[in-house]
Amino acid sequence: MFDREQAKGVFTRYAEQYDTSNILIFHKIEYTLRVAELAGRYAAAQGMNASDTNFAWFLGLLHDIGRFEQIRRSPKQQKRSAPGTLRANCVSTPHISREQ
Repeated sequence: MFDREQAKGVFTRYAEQYDTSNILIFHKIEYTLRVAELAGRYAAAQGMNASDTNFAWFLGLLHDIGRFEQIRRSPKQQKRSAPGTLRANCVSTPHISREQ
């Protein structure tokens, strides 16, 4: 098993290479950390063992890693898909309570 805090630290150091004052980068960091947390919680809610739950969390952390460079290279193109604008494309998932 791996250490989530260590993985978060590596991710944060990677993300800080980009302009975190850019609202798109800032939101991408926040979004990525939320996805990792939700992926881990969803895996646990599905009854996965600790190793698989951690792996799901880690995949959530890495799922969008290339977007940072994409935003840096093409910020104008990314404004069309800024946070909150793609709600129609979201896939609904079973409710996961904060307690899980």
